[in-house]
Amino acid sequence: MIYALVACRHDNGVRIALSNATNADIRCVAVLAHFVTVDLPVIAAGDTHRFTLVDTGDGGLAFARHDMGPMMLENLLCGMHADWSRSVGNTDLSAGGGHDRTFRCATDGDRLDCRAP
Repeated sequence: MIYALVACRHDNGVRIALSNATNADIRCVAVLAHFVTVDLPVIAAGDTHRFTLVDTGDGGLAFARHDMGPMMLENLLCGMHADWSRSVGNTDLSAGGGHDRTFRCATDGDRLDCRAP
């Protein structure tokens, strides 16, 4: 999934926006290379959280900034904050081409889906 992000990268990186289209708080976890996880801030109903993936500059993949150095973003897992483990779903990072990627997070049955509009 990261390869689609790389194809559209530019000097400023790939900007990601997670938009909460539900009526409750959602929580997302970034899964980085080697199974390191980073909790993103809770996103209130109607709000958007933005972050930028960066380029290593050596023709490598797009990476997320992390205390241990740049690490590849492997997945974004988002769910309802009040019941995360039962509602968590994957984010299709390959969707929504370009260097600005917005993912609309909405419930699909019991799960939270984050998809490019």
